[in-house]
Amino acid sequence: MSISDIRIQRPDEIVDVSIWSVDDEYGKMYPKGARDKKVVFLSESSDYKFLGVESRRYLYKLSFNRYPDQYWVEIVAYRIGCLMNVPVPPAFVAIDSKENNCGALIEWFYKDIKNEYRESYTDGSSFMKHEIPNFDTVKGTQHNFETILSFEDKIENWVQDWTRIFIFDALIGNTDRHQDNWGTILRDYFKVTTVDDFKNETLVGIKFSQRRFLAPAFDNGTSMGHEIVEEKFRNFTTDDQLNKYIDKGLYHMKWAYADKEKLPIMEFIKKFIARFPEQRDLMRKCISFDIKDAEALVMDLTRFEVKDKLSESRARFMLRLLEQRQKRLLKILEEK
Repeated sequence: MSISDIRIQRPDEIVDVSIWSVDDEYGKMYPKGARDKKVVFLSESSDYKFLGVESRRYLYKLSFNRYPDQYWVEIVAYRIGCLMNVPVPPAFVAIDSKENNCGALIEWFYKDIKNEYRESYTDGSSFMKHEIPNFDTVKGTQHNFETILSFEDKIENWVQDWTRIFIFDALIGNTDRHQDNWGTILRDYFKVTTVDDFKNETLVGIKFSQRRFLAPAFDNGTSMGHEIVEEKFRNFTTDDQLNKYIDKGLYHMKWAYADKEKLPIMEFIKKFIARFPEQRDLMRKCISFDIKDAEALVMDLTRFEVKDKLSESRARFMLRLLEQRQKRLLKILEEK
């Protein structure tokens, strides 16, 4: 995924999911997570080029009532992920005209069935429960990276893919990477083959193989200063004010099981590159984009006319935080 891969939605292409069918497997409301959401299938009548590229199943995700414009963070996070070459589920602006609401339309990130393979998803909580007896599945108090590392030999590109997720979280300010906000995808490949036996009879066989890898960085709504109301933006104009806010957030994932305290995300990054110095260049590459490219992608979203639109002031606030985090992370990565 890169900037050239971004599926751009125009302001006149707001998707109305009211005519889409709801996935019967999940019912009217998706059961996981804090915010209201439902699983829907792309309408057969849709001709939007940015939809249905990898999946026809989508998650329509609303905001918390107290933060009505929070859903924009998911859409911004997708665009920033493309800039960083970090896999993030594509997210678009949508409305439900029957319910009179708006939200993020997020593409399903694994495929139940394709011609050549089938995918299934396992959330991080399942891995934690496997390794930690009596794991707290509600608060995730024992959630830690050292336990996650124990699966390195079983899952491909484990450290590299976590490198991308950690630097992505640090850049957008996502402190909420809890045990249900990551997982793995198991891809089962199958290929039907035919062989002639010695009696000239055709035999049908199936070639079978598997891959397991880290899922994209999904559920990014608790980021980008979403909880700061517009009247408070004036309190975040200087570097000191921004840094104080950035350092206040603690990453949900502890470093080690025995740790009593969680770390600020910047400290978590320092600890990660001390453990894996060979990942420093990958992190640097992920965040070395031109901030003007980010500005163009974020400010473009202010042109969408919906009920809870993205205001220019909020978009600018997001960009201030993004630029400040980028500067700090680049400085950390330059240190030896």
